[in-house]
Amino acid sequence: MKTIKGATFNTGRGWTQQRTPAARLALFRNLAESYTSKDWRTARAYMHAPDTSALSQGFNTENPGTPYERRRPVWTTFCGTQFRDEEFADKWDDVRIDHSGWFSDADCSRTVRGVVARLTHGRYLAGYYSSDNGERVYLAGVYDDVRTAADAADNEARRIAEDEREYSERWDAAHELDRDIKECAVEVARLFAIRNHRTLGEDAREALAHAVEKLREMRERRNAEFSDIESLDE
Repeated sequence: MKTIKGATFNTGRGWTQQRTPAARLALFRNLAESYTSKDWRTARAYMHAPDTSALSQGFNTENPGTPYERRRPVWTTFCGTQFRDEEFADKWDDVRIDHSGWFSDADCSRTVRGVVARLTHGRYLAGYYSSDNGERVYLAGVYDDVRTAADAADNEARRIAEDEREYSERWDAAHELDRDIKECAVEVARLFAIRNHRTLGEDAREALAHAVEKLREMRERRNAEFSDIESLDE
């Protein structure tokens, strides 16, 4: 825990109090320096958030697991709008966005929608909102006009929705495979129990060999393709 001129700052989990503009400015300058950022306007923009802010710092990761992986700092909250003049990107005047969000699941029941907040001196902040869990994410960067901010917000919302949709599809496929594995394991146990039966044993032993091989292949596929997704049994 670190104190900066009236502001309490937890360097591990974000900030907890910002009581005065001077304290908030010192806090955000310190935060920008901690990430070797030379553009402290990004941090200063968050002085326009409410005095009791629920924002937490995190990262958006692009192209994970590839040589092009990049982590970008963002600020997140689950407590509703955090800026005094904030609206969905498609609601601002003179913005060329003709939709109300990008679908983030195969059922088209959840969306990710760009948001824009107006700051002072003609500056704007971009972010996005997830209908799935009510999360709002604000990007690190200040824009000089609303169209540019809206485009940035909409593009990030589209990218996040695509990632979420892909993960949702993989989640469904992984859990369908989990169900198949469970059914196969039950069948293996049944065949194992009757493998020495006087009349059924010969067929059971032959079927058991095939079932064990099938179970092994499904488990190997589960570990190879869906290791990042929790099993239904966990």
